[in-house]
Amino acid sequence: MELAPLTVLNKQYTIKRTLGDPGPFDIKYLGETVDSETATVIREFFPVHLVERESGKTSIDILGGDKESQLFQSGMEYFQKESSVLSQLEHDALPSGYEVFEANGTAYRARPHKQSMSLRKGLESKGTLSEKAALTIMVPILEALQLSHDNGLYHGGVSPETVRLCNDGSVLLTGFQGAFIQLARQGGELSALVQQGTSAIEQYTPRGNQGPWTDVYAAAATICYMVTGRELPEASDRLEGDDPLADLIQDADAFSAPGVREALIDALEVDPSKRLQSAEALAKALKESSTRYDGTESGYAIIPTELEEEAGDDASDEDDDGEVEVLSTGGRERPARSRSRTSRSNRKKKESTSTAMLVGIPIVLLLLGGAGYFIFAGGGSASYEEYRTRADSLYEAQDYAAAREAYTQALDVRTDDAFAQQRLREIDQMTSGGGEQAFTSRVSTGDSLMAAADASYAEGEMSEALQMYSQATSSYYSALDIRDQESVQRRINRAEKRQDDVIAELRSGGEDDENLEALVRQQEQAQRARAQTIYRRAMERGRDYMSRNEYAQAKSAFEQASDARTTDEVMDAIAEADRLLQEQRENQSAYERFRAQADVAFQEGSYEDAVDLYRRALDAKKGDAYAQEQLEKAKSELEAIQLAQAKRQKEQQRRENMKEGDIYTVVDEEAQVDGGLQALHKDVEYPPSAARRGVEGRVYMQVVVNADGTVREANVTRGVNNAIDDEALRVVEDAEFIPAKVDGKPVPSRTAVWIEFRLQD
Repeated sequence: MELAPLTVLNKQYTIKRTLGDPGPFDIKYLGETVDSETATVIREFFPVHLVERESGKTSIDILGGDKESQLFQSGMEYFQKESSVLSQLEHDALPSGYEVFEANGTAYRARPHKQSMSLRKGLESKGTLSEKAALTIMVPILEALQLSHDNGLYHGGVSPETVRLCNDGSVLLTGFQGAFIQLARQGGELSALVQQGTSAIEQYTPRGNQGPWTDVYAAAATICYMVTGRELPEASDRLEGDDPLADLIQDADAFSAPGVREALIDALEVDPSKRLQSAEALAKALKESSTRYDGTESGYAIIPTELEEEAGDDASDEDDDGEVEVLSTGGRERPARSRSRTSRSNRKKKESTSTAMLVGIPIVLLLLGGAGYFIFAGGGSASYEEYRTRADSLYEAQDYAAAREAYTQALDVRTDDAFAQQRLREIDQMTSGGGEQAFTSRVSTGDSLMAAADASYAEGEMSEALQMYSQATSSYYSALDIRDQESVQRRINRAEKRQDDVIAELRSGGEDDENLEALVRQQEQAQRARAQTIYRRAMERGRDYMSRNEYAQAKSAFEQASDARTTDEVMDAIAEADRLLQEQRENQSAYERFRAQADVAFQEGSYEDAVDLYRRALDAKKGDAYAQEQLEKAKSELEAIQLAQAKRQKEQQRRENMKEGDIYTVVDEEAQVDGGLQALHKDVEYPPSAARRGVEGRVYMQVVVNADGTVREANVTRGVNNAIDDEALRVVEDAEFIPAKVDGKPVPSRTAVWIEFRLQD
């Protein structure tokens, strides 16, 4: 199922090995760039319920019929769109340098490989983390998620497996699977993407409304797991009976403040409509509530003694069984590594280097195989026809080493080509089994017999001359069996003509009838034998041409065979070649028509029409390089136009939805309490009635702030009780705000604030 090592993709990347086990929708590889040998992670779109790949092949086959083919095509389009958006996002916690391309009937995205380990692996060794460590990791992840959401992309699988810890202390969010979720919904395969403990309830059903709030749930669940060391129960299990979430978080003494727990509880609401709706809101609540996280650490230093090669996002980590030092603060002194573990690491590094060198050897040898390859291949852009033409020329020139290389390159392009395979077998026979010597010997024998026959003919020894001409012809045919060479065929034609001349002279000279008939019968037997040879060789040539879809040449070869012998086999072959030739001509005509129409559409900027027409051209002429190249260009232009249109529509929608009356709902800078939320808490007077009953909680309010920073109105959106709610409103209505801004100017706007009511012990 996986691509074999040394497979070249898009003429840019070489596969080194598979990363982890294949997932339900993709396969990940570790590769390297052909030019600079830069390590690269390559993800192949490969939904196992829709496609398969035979061993030794690179192309994929669709399982099923039109329905499955349409599902695969739509899924691949989702994957390409997701990859295209990812390639344009810039954030320290997101991989960069994505490239998206099609090959082997599917789609790929590649990015530079950055050595890392999964958060899951680090936690297995380290155990639980402090609140500060957890937020230092997850705040950048939440910021990256918000950027993704702003660009219409959600992750769908945030977990300890998809958060990766890098050797330089940074973190990466990998494994975006929004495209897979779209395909899984259509194909009924959602269960394959559910992750215990981090998947929200809406991910369990095709009708679930997934979005940014889905990633909020997963990110909060990941934080809880980092700090408590305990996974949440599946979201579906939280629907029945007592929800264990509150007890789990309350029992976690590692949390610095009640506000942190409240923020996580709000983010982990089972009901998506009651959940915090954005990654930005969760990050803001955590940062403002935590008394330990101050945001000054740029990252935690990661000090593993052995870093795993990046495995699949859902693959198990397979390297270390000893201690891995993870997440010590960058400002502290790093602990010393144990000598034995360091030695093991060094050994592993050497082994890895050796493996990389061994993998690289075949490529180096290929490039060093002769200047002819490098110049002719033009960096790998030569077609099958170019390789084949060059190989045939070298074969005729008897340069078998160079011909072998060119036929091998032709097979790299067209792996099942029977003609190139046969030629390679012939070259093996010629170079390893005395074939060249046998060929030369038989031609030489034929030439000697021809010379002797000519001498006998000149002396009038007609019977003897006829016999030697026949022997010479047989010797030439024997040579022709070893190598089909035009010079040998010319010799055969001359020998057969001389035989006809001898027989004609014998008849005109009154040769004894009995002797003449014996000679004629002998000649006829030789001709029948030669006709059988001609028939066999012409049929072989015809079949070779058929295997290469060269039906005109095949028909001609079969007709030559029929001239030698008329059989049902050859007549059926002629009919089949003629049928396929007509079909090929019709396809060629359709190809030329669609290609011309597509070129016009492309020149006129009608890229959607051009894409459709180039695809029709490719349906008529499979694998056509020009149509394929133009299709990619048209798709690229169409995608750019669609992205620009989407951007304009988004901006237009944003402008349309910016105001309700005179109140702005979308602003460049949000309104904030002057002095921060802590300024609100300083003015709070705890209601006596609530204090006597021990009532605590958080009051959420929506506030309209005027352009001068005063409060126009305030409403409780989620309260505790009347007394506490009234006190919260009083404090907010008397507060001073820094107003929101649009284009640098203060404007009236809505914003959300909250006040925490907690009794002191």
